[in-house]
Amino acid sequence: GQVEAAPGVAYEIATPYAEADLAALGFAQSADILYIAHGGHAPRKLSRSGHTAWTLTPYQPNDGPFLERNADAAKTISASGDSGAIALNASAAIFDPAHVGALMWLQMPDLAAVSPWESDVAAPAVGSYCRYNGQYYKALTVGAANKTGTVPPTHDEGAGYDGLGTNNVRWEFQHKGFGVARITGFVSPFVVNATVVKKLPHTIVGGATSKWAEGAWSPLRGWPAAVSFHEQRLIWANTPSRPQTIWGSASGDYERFEPGTRDDDAFTYGIASNQVNAIRW
Repeated sequence: GQVEAAPGVAYEIATPYAEADLAALGFAQSADILYIAHGGHAPRKLSRSGHTAWTLTPYQPNDGPFLERNADAAKTISASGDSGAIALNASAAIFDPAHVGALMWLQMPDLAAVSPWESDVAAPAVGSYCRYNGQYYKALTVGAANKTGTVPPTHDEGAGYDGLGTNNVRWEFQHKGFGVARITGFVSPFVVNATVVKKLPHTIVGGATSKWAEGAWSPLRGWPAAVSFHEQRLIWANTPSRPQTIWGSASGDYERFEPGTRDDDAFTYGIASNQVNAIRW
């Protein structure tokens, strides 16, 4: 039956879709959440929290997906800060006004530039960095022992000691060698404003990196036109610039697209063929 706000009054919420868009909508439902795809509109999430309590919000993962990583070493990007509102400065005319809303993935230019964590050695100076198992940390305190402990830092948020007590070094998690910013304003082909959504590596603040990638979905590159669930993943496909590409979320996490190499990480897959046929379903 029809959902009513009052007897005889239909319950309604606003949407960005015109009547002509309706036939092209794709959707996948999980209980009270409906994921909506349309190649001419950013993905949306329709949520029902009560009989007459529905919301339609942008589906906007903060960690991907991304296009291919830049392969031109002469095209670099630097950041004015590692968190909050920042400016991104490019060495070439990289940016377009339609990049506003797009993600930018930025990796340290040299992942080995930071020394690895070592057990039971003289503590580094407060403010120094170390890396362990692909994650980067900053020393907050060195403790009474003034030595590192025997328990390597493995946390991926907050701070913790590398020993069993406060005598050893307290390390604060910084990043995984990369960070993500969302473009909020176009200044020129060389400069955009952005908001950091995943802390940026300290080495590209005032420095520069050629290891970057732009978000796969944006007003410039277009939006996915198809969506479905498959083996505990939310799968999106077919943008105007990548009509034969599939993007799968992390297993069991429909809004995580952080690149990785584990078998439950998000993935991107392009169908290889001698014809271009857009994915419809």
